Amino acid sequence: MRPRCKRGRIKVVGGDTNDGEMTKQKQLIMKSLLTNTLIFFLLLVNINLFAQSREIDTVTYELTGSDCIVTWTSDCTNCTYDLARISDFDPEQGETPEDGTFTIYYNISSPYYDSVISQQPPGYYAYGVREVYSGGGSSEWVYSEIIPWLLWHNVSISVVPQCNIDTQDSLFVASLKGGTPYSEFYWEGNGGYAFFGNIPGGIYNLYAELQG
Repeated sequence: MRPRCKRGRIKVVGGDTNDGEMTKQKQLIMKSLLTNTLIFFLLLVNINLFAQSREIDTVTYELTGSDCIVTWTSDCTNCTYDLARISDFDPEQGETPEDGTFTIYYNISSPYYDSVISQQPPGYYAYGVREVYSGGGSSEWVYSEIIPWLLWHNVSISVVPQCNIDTQDSLFVASLKGGTPYSEFYWEGNGGYAFFGNIPGGIYNLYAELQG
């Protein structure tokens, strides 16, 4: 007679289970390596961005005859600079230099003498400067104050007192406040007469005081 074999479940406790555990361990190790690599990469990106942060100080301009002298300073030691003359924007409509047209000059150093602005039509202008890094990329634009080119006016003000005051010996203090962009102009002198030169066109409030 053949011996009867009982049917039952077989539980495997051999090498296959150990191979499965090793595979899981390898997956965990790979995930850990990938995570550490990603963290290291992000740190490098952050360090690179920090190293390329903007270093330009305020951009200023000075009108001298037919030229406009644009000046800026920067602590960046390994970069060049682009300069843009910006036109075609209207502050009276709420626009800023960012909304204008950029005429860009590359690899420019400070100070920059812009003689071309004297050939431009009346309007609002500004200058922008950005750093260009040797490793690639550039900073954001840094803008100057707005220039109301050929929109300036000379304003003369004289005071006629209603009381007995000698205006020649009296101190006349006057100020204009307003315009777009908002500006303030001051005058102080004797004679009951004030002169304001190069005032941008706009609506201003006049404040005057005659000190007899």
